[in-house]
Amino acid sequence: MQNLWFYLGDLKGEVKMRVVKLTYHRNGVGGMPFYVGIVKDEKSRKVVIRFKDLDSLVGNIMCVALDVDMLNRNNIEDNAWRGEYYVRLIDEAIERRTEMNKKGLLVEKKEIVE
Repeated sequence: MQNLWFYLGDLKGEVKMRVVKLTYHRNGVGGMPFYVGIVKDEKSRKVVIRFKDLDSLVGNIMCVALDVDMLNRNNIEDNAWRGEYYVRLIDEAIERRTEMNKKGLLVEKKEIVE
């Protein structure tokens, strides 16, 4: 997938972020499907999990963001970031991925474990 760059402004200035990787997970036969993205900003990488179909059901944005380096150190206690900060970026990447898939341009690499 092409890297998608977006600028998100705040009161302190602009932060440059990009989606490095984005995948779709069906979540079995009975679970709610979700997307997982790796988002890189100027300071770190985040795993962003987006349950897009749940927004309208619960009346809130269903997006989780976790710092990759903190996960690598098994830190899950303090590893909570504002998911809504990444929603626009992830949703635009999901739309782009969906369009590419419809046009047959999306090639997913599957790892084979022997």
